[in-house]
Amino acid sequence: MEYHWPSFLWDLRIQLQRGADGSVVALTIGRDGAPPPGSLAGAGLLPLPIGNMRVPVPRGLSASSSPALALDIRGTGFYPDSVEQGYLVRELVRQSLLICAREEFGLPTRDRVLGDALPDEDNARLPVLDILTSIDARRETVITITRECRDGTDGLVAHLVFPLPPGPIIDRLASKVESLSAYEYPFALRKAGFFGLPNEPSAAGAVGADIEADLERFEPLSQFAAIRALHAQIRESGESPERLAALSRAYIRLGTLTQFLWIPAHRVYLARGLLYAERLLRTTAGSPAALWNRAYVRALAGLHASALEDLAAARAADKEGPAPGWAIDVEHACRSNAAWLSDTGKESESPLSSYLRFLMAAPSEIPGVRLEAASRLLRTEPDCTLAIDVIVDQAPLGVRRQMSGQAFHRFAAALNRYLQSAPDLPAEIRDLTVAESVHAGDDSGARAQLVAALRDSARSGGDRGEPSLVALGSG
Repeated sequence: MEYHWPSFLWDLRIQLQRGADGSVVALTIGRDGAPPPGSLAGAGLLPLPIGNMRVPVPRGLSASSSPALALDIRGTGFYPDSVEQGYLVRELVRQSLLICAREEFGLPTRDRVLGDALPDEDNARLPVLDILTSIDARRETVITITRECRDGTDGLVAHLVFPLPPGPIIDRLASKVESLSAYEYPFALRKAGFFGLPNEPSAAGAVGADIEADLERFEPLSQFAAIRALHAQIRESGESPERLAALSRAYIRLGTLTQFLWIPAHRVYLARGLLYAERLLRTTAGSPAALWNRAYVRALAGLHASALEDLAAARAADKEGPAPGWAIDVEHACRSNAAWLSDTGKESESPLSSYLRFLMAAPSEIPGVRLEAASRLLRTEPDCTLAIDVIVDQAPLGVRRQMSGQAFHRFAAALNRYLQSAPDLPAEIRDLTVAESVHAGDDSGARAQLVAALRDSARSGGDRGEPSLVALGSG
C-alpha cells in the first residue's frame, strides 16, 4: 500500500507493507520510500500502535500549556563535515528560526543556549525543535530542522539547501537566513504544528524615554531591560522601524558587553542584533535610516569593512539628509584612525565614543593601552563590567583587589535598581535584593535565592519576556 502526495517542503511518500497474516512488516516515509532521517512522528501525534510498531512521541508542550517555540542544541549545532564551525555562524541560523516564531507567529521563544529549560510534557502537541547547519568549501549551505521525540529520535521538519553568494560570510549568511525567517521558515513551523499571527506593523512607533535612557548606557542590565521592554512594545503595539533599530542596537551592545562571561550567550545576542538590523533593512526597502543602523550594528560586531560600506551607501542614498551624530566616531573606529584613537579625550565625550575606543584597544598587546581605554570608559560609564574586567585582568595586584570589590558592589547596585524598576518582573522577584558589598561571598544565599526565583518564573510559564529571566539568572 502506498500513499504519495506533494508537501510544502518535500515530495512525501509513505509505503506500508503487510505480511500474509495482515501484520505490518515495514513502514517507510520519504522520497522513493527511503527511510526518513528521524522518527515517523508528526507534530501533535500520540503513540499509535501499527501492528508491532509504535510511532515515537514528540517531546514538547501539551495542548493545555501556552504555546511557545523551544529550540534545543545538540553537539556543536553543525554537521561533522561542515567547513564552517563558528559559534556566530551557528547562532545566525538558530536565531533566525526563533525570530520567525517570535515575529511571524507572535510566539514566545525559549533557547537552550541561554539556559532555558525545554519542555517535555505528556501528550505533547508542540515539539521541541533542533537545527543543524553545514557550509562546505563551495559555500553550499544546508539547514535541517527536526523535531525531537522522547525516544531520542528526530522527525524531519525541513531540509533547505542553498548557495551563499561571494562576500563576507557573516554578512551574506545574516541576510539570507533573515529572509528565510520571513518566507521559508513559516511553512516549516506550520508543518511542525505551530500556528499564530505576526506582530502588527506600525509605520511610526515611538520607543519611549525610559527605553532611550537605558539604550544610552553601556552596562548589561540596562541593555537587558531595554530589550525586554522593546519586545513587549512590539507585541502590544506593533513593529515600527524605530523599535527594530533600537532592538538591533540593544542586542549588539549586550553581545559585546557580555563577551567576558564564561557562557556562549553573547553570540546569541550578537546574532540577534545582526538579524534585526537585516530585518529593518528588508522591511524598509533598504532605507537610508536602516543602512545607518546596520553600519552601527556591524561596527560594534567587529565587521568594520562592511560597516564602512553601509556608511557610504547611506550617504549616497540620502545626500541631503544629515548623518547621525555617532557616525563620525563609528567611521573613525572602523578605519582605526590613529589620531582619533590617541586623542586624550574630554570629560564630556559621549559614552559611545569611549566604548568604541575601548573595543578598538582590546586586541592591543600592550597592557597599558587596554588599561587606559578601560579607565577612560569608566569615567563616562562607571557600571561597565566589561571595562572593570579588563582592569582586574591587567592591573597590578593592589588595583585588582580594589577593582574586584568595586565590580561586586556596582553590579549589585545595578541589579537592585533593575529589580526595583523593571515593570515586567513578578512581585516575588521584585522584592528580592542582594547586598551591595565589596566582597564576593557576602549575601551568597540571597543571590542563590534570586537566581532560583528567576529560573522558576520562566519554568512556571509566568514569564513571556524576551530574553527570558532565565537568561539573566544564567549570566
